Amino acid sequence: MTEEMLFFPNPSDFNNQNFDFGFLDFNFDDVQLGTSMSYPKEKPPGGEGLNPGAARRASRSVPRDASRAHAAFTRSPWLWTPAHKDRLLNDQDNLAVDEENIPSTLTPGSTISIPGSLSYESPSIDARLRDRMFSLVCNMNKFIQRVPDFPSLDILNHVIRAFFVRQSYQVDNWIHVPTLSTADSHPEFLLALVAAGSTVISIPAIWKMGLVLQDVVRVTIGELWERKNSNTRALQPLQAFMLCLDTGLWSGFQRQMEIAESFGQPLVTMMRRGGILGSPLDTHALVPKSSDEGQVLEVKWRKWSQRESFKRLVIHIFLHDTRASVALQKTSLISFTELSFSLPASRSLFLASSAIEWKTLCLEHKTPMWRAPPRLLDALHDTTIVDDLHDECDVSLCYTALLHGFWGQIWTYLESCKFHLTGHNKPDSAHQLWLTTQHRELCRDIETFQMSLSRGSKQSPDLFMTVELFLMILYVSPEELQRFAGKGGEDAAIQVIPSLEQWASTSQARKAVWHAGQVFRAAAQMPPAGLRDFLAIAVYFASLTLWTYSNLCPSSSRNGSERPKSRLSNLQDTTSIAVVDGPETRETRAFISGHLDNPALTLVKSLEPVIKSLNGSNSTTVRLADPNAALKIARDLYRSNFPVMDGPLPPLLENMGNLMRDLSSLPDSRFSRCASPVER
Repeated sequence: MTEEMLFFPNPSDFNNQNFDFGFLDFNFDDVQLGTSMSYPKEKPPGGEGLNPGAARRASRSVPRDASRAHAAFTRSPWLWTPAHKDRLLNDQDNLAVDEENIPSTLTPGSTISIPGSLSYESPSIDARLRDRMFSLVCNMNKFIQRVPDFPSLDILNHVIRAFFVRQSYQVDNWIHVPTLSTADSHPEFLLALVAAGSTVISIPAIWKMGLVLQDVVRVTIGELWERKNSNTRALQPLQAFMLCLDTGLWSGFQRQMEIAESFGQPLVTMMRRGGILGSPLDTHALVPKSSDEGQVLEVKWRKWSQRESFKRLVIHIFLHDTRASVALQKTSLISFTELSFSLPASRSLFLASSAIEWKTLCLEHKTPMWRAPPRLLDALHDTTIVDDLHDECDVSLCYTALLHGFWGQIWTYLESCKFHLTGHNKPDSAHQLWLTTQHRELCRDIETFQMSLSRGSKQSPDLFMTVELFLMILYVSPEELQRFAGKGGEDAAIQVIPSLEQWASTSQARKAVWHAGQVFRAAAQMPPAGLRDFLAIAVYFASLTLWTYSNLCPSSSRNGSERPKSRLSNLQDTTSIAVVDGPETRETRAFISGHLDNPALTLVKSLEPVIKSLNGSNSTTVRLADPNAALKIARDLYRSNFPVMDGPLPPLLENMGNLMRDLSSLPDSRFSRCASPVER
């Protein structure tokens, strides 16, 4: 995509979580984190064994100022304490877009040069539709002090086009453009398109405008449903609300993220009660015949496209809900077993630009009339069903949905560990065996699924990253990692230190480190501007895994003075290192088995010239003996994925990067906190 479509706002436009973007100075002087958490060897990963004696010992290792680390999380996307001024449309002035300062790419008559541009004309709006959209904003008069400004028609059309260009690159292309008529669309839906499209524009005024419109959509869609309850079963209002949730959850701002999380339940409930989640299997009545022409064919195509749009909407909200569950460490709202509909049709069929093209493609596939359409649920443990129907179903979308279907079982396992392994007593042998077996089978199933991805052209960095993230979480709890880092304050850190200290000495920890490194490896392979939203959070969790292990592994010195003084250690003199973010080697297998204790990470390529000039070496790796190396490399992965190196990142990445920077800025405690010249 061109730079205009990427996200590079000015640093002054977001430094914190408030829309006034005032940056709060934060001093980490004298801040220290305790370093003692792990799972007992006899317990499966995920347990939280703790006894009073261990807690007292842990409390002595946690510094008195650990609460300052918690303050870093309060500035991150994860925690929000509403201020007195926080309210709906508090930032309505952001609707005023100074078009004189907008680059020429958003001016009338400009064109967008994008590889693989849309094969059909992108939907656009006219002045009448703009007035209807503006009317929705004006009707929010109880929340605003005056008549607000509103973007021009040219700006709105460009942002809508930006959304559809981005959707054309996504696996779950879920809004059917060929049958979309803006003239017949709800204005709430059009506002939602603008809000979602603004997130991929690199101009601060545009994405600020989008976040304000996202609030308007959330309120007005609710009013639309109240005015006419049948709209809770209509496609466009549901799509509009889904766009609103997407925009808010991955915005990187505390208020928007919490509200988006909170409003996910109503959408799921309405779709479940409306029978949309488990719609009946496809019927051959919608398959075109060679004799179908004219209006008969047009009606059949539109019915089919609406049915397929509902199906893809369900998959999209399932992916959204699963990713929210992983990112926020909360229970999912949708079970994969609820998705009892047929496999989604092939991407070429869904993107057919006309009824005639759709008919031609359907007849080419020649689906046997006697064969019952397979369900998405049927393919979870037999992916050959999808492979055998590669001309009829959307293979990439199916594999993405199937992979996310494992998360419900992973979450259940983690909750079972909490239930049975928390407390002073050891679990009985029956529960111990059950948890161990469940863990082993889950790992085996996901690894088998990973092998199936290597067949054909299904392997992609985002799927590979998700697989490795799920495997990593099976060996370490992200919830405990964040508590150790200070998210819950000093008391919460004390509670998890004993279990993670024991965990760090086990093979479970080394396997978690290996999979975390593989998350980094996939992140380095992402296309430009692709490392965002859920995938950026995967990198964050992986960095916490590596950081925690580096702090707590038994071979690491407990004395800060014994740590290396340079963050970027030269590894040329070390004959055996296990590069955990590279391909599997003899050294990495030795590390996982415990025969080699020298894990390392690959430096991001953009830093290599700097390292050579500082150290006079050609080293391209850095030891995990330095706890902060993983946090630094994670931030570099964020930066290197966005081509304009001197610009800031999207707000979610910027704020998570700031959190990782703050954690790596903690001064010396039992491990070295000295910063290298690169970090300074």
